Amino acid sequence: LKYQWLGEFDRDMIRLVKRNHMFEQKMADLCLHKAPEKVLVFYRKGLLFAFNFSTDQSYTNVLVPVPNKADYEMKISSDDLKYGGQGNVAHMKYPVKEFDGKQYVELYLPARTAIVLKEVKKEEPKPVKKTKTETKVSKPKTTATKSSAKKTTKTETTAEKTAKSTKNAEKIEEKIKKTTKTKKTEKPVEEKVSKTSKAKTSKTTKSKTK
Repeated sequence: LKYQWLGEFDRDMIRLVKRNHMFEQKMADLCLHKAPEKVLVFYRKGLLFAFNFSTDQSYTNVLVPVPNKADYEMKISSDDLKYGGQGNVAHMKYPVKEFDGKQYVELYLPARTAIVLKEVKKEEPKPVKKTKTETKVSKPKTTATKSSAKKTTKTETTAEKTAKSTKNAEKIEEKIKKTTKTKKTEKPVEEKVSKTSKAKTSKTTKSKTK
């Protein structure tokens, strides 16, 4: 037994426990206990601890029940080369499996090994937002039409004004013509009246002389 490797394992274990605040959960949850095989697995504050105390028996495909539907990632294994082990336990993510509505993690436990896995919660797939395929009808720009409409209304109003002014001028001309005609007709009447008055005066003068 080389104490240097054991000291490194203890140091990494304490660091992992502090980092994950394991002691916030007062009691651990027992997940698996097999006395004849000398296998013990428990869960505490997101960490899964698995031990195989057998000196000569390694176990493959060990189904360990877990409390949550989550995958587990290997963090520490006493079988790592840096701790004096054989390096037979892979550092990988172990997917959760479901049987009869319960969750399990399948592990490989070599003899005289302790491993610690961390719970990794699965990210639920986000609902895909339905993209609206409706084509937006592009509205025509009304600024140009408005300006053209304003111009046309302006031209219409000016045309109306000119038409009214021409009509008024025609009416005035008609009035002037009428007045000139009446004046022309009035002159001969006045001449007749003057002639008759002269004739009457001449008759009166003749009667007086007699």
